[in-house]
Amino acid sequence: MRMSFSKKIGFRNYTFQVEGRNLYELAMESGKISFPDVPKCGLCDSDNLVLSSHVAQEYKYTEIVCLKCRAKVNFGQRKDDADTFFLRKNEEGRQDWKVYIPKDGAPASAPPATSKPGATRQPDDDLPF
Repeated sequence: MRMSFSKKIGFRNYTFQVEGRNLYELAMESGKISFPDVPKCGLCDSDNLVLSSHVAQEYKYTEIVCLKCRAKVNFGQRKDDADTFFLRKNEEGRQDWKVYIPKDGAPASAPPATSKPGATRQPDDDLPF
């Protein structure tokens, strides 16, 4: 059996598929992607977000990146099940968005959101790759 479900990250929709022998296994597998939709950047309120990944010092990272202010929120993984992902939270219980700091060390300021209600966007606008 297969099950598909979508997560909305910014204005983009990502579709995930899981497989299992029965409904129980499908529910367990879908729970491994246990993060809510992320409608906007936690710093600048932009909806121009992408799901991204990279390797640094032999560690694999999955994150959501704002293409406007370049802030990021990382996914965490459970130690007892590396296939289960969740969004990192700060002490206040909110998503732990990190300000982009360029190589020169000066933090970039997060500009205010300028999106207009009803504006249409193309899924590949401003993709970094």
